[in-house]
Amino acid sequence: MSAKTFFALAFAAGALAVDLKTCNKNIQDRLANQSLASDASIFYFDGTKYHSDPRNLALTIRGCQAECPQPNFGLYEDMWPRLLTWLFPVLLMIGNIHLPKVGGLNRILVIFHYIGDPIDSMWSLLTKAEAWNRFYHIARRHEDATNPGKSPTDKDVRARSYAALMAAFHELTDNMRTTQAELDAIMHENAAQLSDEDMTYILKETADELVDSRTNEIMRSALVIINYLWTVIASLDPHIGGEQSSQPGGRIGTAMFLSWIMTAVLLSNTLSGFSSRRTCLRVMERYLRTIKGRKRDMHYFPNSPHLVSQSRWIMSKKRPDRLGDYFDSQPWNGSVYSYRRDKDLVLSKTKNDKSPLYLLCLAALPPLVAIVSAFVIVYETPNVGLGCRTLWVMTLGISLLLSPVITYFLNKLPSKKISWYLVVLKDICIAVPVLATVILSSIGIFNTCWCWSAIYSRGFDHAFVILDPVDERERNGKTIYPGLVGLCLGLQVVVFFAMHRIMKPGGRLFRLDEKEKEASYRNAHGDGTPNMEPETKSYYNSSPRGGRNSTSPLLAPGTTEMQDLELPPPAMENDGGFANQRWTRPSPRASPSAAHFSPVMASSWELESSLAIPTDKRMSSASKRSQLPIGQTFSFPVLHGSELVSISASPVRNWMQYSNFTPEALKIGSEGISFCNVTVTYTHPGQGDSVNVQAWLPLTSWNDRFVGVGGGGFATGEFTGDIIASLIAEGYAAAATDGGHDYREALTAPWALVSPGNINWNLLINFSYLALHDMTVIGKSITEQFYGQKPRYSYWNGCSTGGRQGLMVAQRYPNDYDGILAGCPAINTPEHAVGILWPQVVMGSMGYFPPSCELEAIVAEAIEACDELDGLKDGVIAAPDRCKFDPMNVVGKTFDCNGIKATISTEAAQIARAAWQGPLTEGGKSFWHGYPVGTPLTGPIAVANTVCEESTCSGLPMPLGVDWVRNFVVKDPSYDVRKMTPQDF
Repeated sequence: MSAKTFFALAFAAGALAVDLKTCNKNIQDRLANQSLASDASIFYFDGTKYHSDPRNLALTIRGCQAECPQPNFGLYEDMWPRLLTWLFPVLLMIGNIHLPKVGGLNRILVIFHYIGDPIDSMWSLLTKAEAWNRFYHIARRHEDATNPGKSPTDKDVRARSYAALMAAFHELTDNMRTTQAELDAIMHENAAQLSDEDMTYILKETADELVDSRTNEIMRSALVIINYLWTVIASLDPHIGGEQSSQPGGRIGTAMFLSWIMTAVLLSNTLSGFSSRRTCLRVMERYLRTIKGRKRDMHYFPNSPHLVSQSRWIMSKKRPDRLGDYFDSQPWNGSVYSYRRDKDLVLSKTKNDKSPLYLLCLAALPPLVAIVSAFVIVYETPNVGLGCRTLWVMTLGISLLLSPVITYFLNKLPSKKISWYLVVLKDICIAVPVLATVILSSIGIFNTCWCWSAIYSRGFDHAFVILDPVDERERNGKTIYPGLVGLCLGLQVVVFFAMHRIMKPGGRLFRLDEKEKEASYRNAHGDGTPNMEPETKSYYNSSPRGGRNSTSPLLAPGTTEMQDLELPPPAMENDGGFANQRWTRPSPRASPSAAHFSPVMASSWELESSLAIPTDKRMSSASKRSQLPIGQTFSFPVLHGSELVSISASPVRNWMQYSNFTPEALKIGSEGISFCNVTVTYTHPGQGDSVNVQAWLPLTSWNDRFVGVGGGGFATGEFTGDIIASLIAEGYAAAATDGGHDYREALTAPWALVSPGNINWNLLINFSYLALHDMTVIGKSITEQFYGQKPRYSYWNGCSTGGRQGLMVAQRYPNDYDGILAGCPAINTPEHAVGILWPQVVMGSMGYFPPSCELEAIVAEAIEACDELDGLKDGVIAAPDRCKFDPMNVVGKTFDCNGIKATISTEAAQIARAAWQGPLTEGGKSFWHGYPVGTPLTGPIAVANTVCEESTCSGLPMPLGVDWVRNFVVKDPSYDVRKMTPQDF
């Protein structure tokens, strides 16, 4: 029903309101005193007789309008009992719908969305639940594939924990298609130094904290539902509720019209939500800081946590704080479970997936059942037929059924914010008439001769008004009404249980009862009451890398925020705080410490002994001890210009936390790898550096060979990647170095400057060549000491930066290796690193930043044009020299961008051409290579990335190029490369 129709009906109803009870008495009196003939024209004539029996009077519409009094507005005398009995319980249910913490105004708008579009609201809730289901099935399938030897219970616990983290990422990003990939990328990049047991512990602790952070109002909501059902039963059965002030009729249908709210209340409270989105954000920030070993590089998750942590945050340092914008955008970015703008779901590749169409049909059932039930009840209410009440039930019902269609098209708008406000505006236009019509109908607004006559089914000439239909209503109250009400409410309950059944797997992520939560806590922390034993120490970093010999208590003074976690070997840091400690995993019965992550809880490696080795005299007595396997000691080789700081060693068994990102990972068996991990920390006196070398030595089946492993990006070496893990699996001894700076910072170079304008030449020389030779000497020496013989052959293995390092080693230290594998060497760095930024410079000069989907469409066109030039259609351009594709030829072609049709612009085609053509001078001369036609222009390490908020996009330069220009060209870490012009370039 439109607002116009509603107000027209309301006006007409008020103007023609009638008092049928008084009218019936007056006509009976006139018939009794014979002042009114029994065959008067006011009485309805059915073709055989006039309905003028005093016990069952029926008037024509004209007769009713002429003879019956019309009091102001025509409100029922018993309107308050009617409201208390039928409508207030419904409004109480509305008040118990679970609402997210998104501000007072937005919470009101969410209520309007529930009432104005119940189908989309419940479809969104079911989509959220199905996303959780699929996260669980994805995690469980992964556990079954990677940990076949574990018990079903262990696999289920880890799968639920991992799925809970994916659900939390989904909560913050509202993008299921990227959630798993982003979380995997963060884990693979940063968590590889953790053992499987440690990772399970951290996952489980984070998941438990997420569970505890969610609200649970299902019991309160159940009581409201029970109160509603009891009120309905009492109103129909006089033995329970007593006699009614008037016999129930159309108001039953009015109440049933809103019966879908019962299902919505149960569904929303079954899913519930976090106490606030800030709580979820804090938990996930702490999780990321834990596995990344950093302090505060996670501030917000507007689109992609992975890209934010690696790129966008760097570019946003000089920009206004956008955390407020992030929270302001919660209603249209996933915080409101009942409004999911995008309902795309990633397949879990199991038979349990429910399609969006299935979820839509299920969501449509409660309103459909309510509308049909209300229509039948109102239709069967005397006078039987189509009247004003059936008209508004039909009109409002059709409005509710069409509302999700309108929502669907509004959600296709490019701006999420505009979509949200247009959707709730539409919902207000539907919800206000719905509530007003239901309330006014119950108190008598449609109490007119016209509305009582069933005119829309009988026609004006055959329509009539029964003045006293008490007998019919009593009969209906004992037969038709109870059956229809029971059927309606019963179907609502059945539909909810059908919804609950498909929600069950995902619901287990967050819907644990208190006993299960307590059991989970006891399993992780032991059976005793949590307390800190006097002899137990907890070590936490107080700086991003955990400063040497620095410890801090569990909580920062005056705060409730947990400090960062430093884990034992094979983590690369070898802080003095860990020296001379015995790391063991306690049994489930052990008395736990109060630390959220204590060393005892955080490590799965057991150091079998601790033996002292000589170190430089400046080290404390506690720091002079090195943790080594029984019977094994290591010494520092003669290395000119270097001085030992510490050596530590630990056996690692069945380690599987490699990144699993490259084909080399396929060489690693399902049981993982076992090795002795030796970490050597040394310095170049006078230079102020602290360099870590790590040697991994296979515990069995050494093949008499040693391999030096290179780095990538700005990382001198990578300790926990696929290459070094696969080498150990094949029997090689391998070593890598961090060059004196954090190996995890591969995309950025915060170490490059000692101050603005001054390069850190010592670390740059380490990065370039010196640390590579040091690592080789140390690695070979440790290998010889461990196995009792020198390696027969030594090799270098590296790609990108590792490839460049291989060439440098061959030039400067030709005797270090017998063979060098230098893949994709990142040479000509000044030209190459700057050339990375060329597409961004072109975008800036044009003032156009295309969304990623537009560039992806151009790449797809290029592949389509050149795929078969090699004789095989396989989605790959394998003959790039033959490809003459010009992006300008596809300008104007239509492509799909997240469900919205758009056309390829001239600007986007020029940007793609510039990226593939390469940088040009002002005279149009090429001074560095471009990329082969068809090379992806968007992605984690692509050169033409953009980031879009609403309909506005901006450039997102690759951090490698950004930090090269900032640190090594301009030598100013605050320089904004996005303002670089072609002339600057």
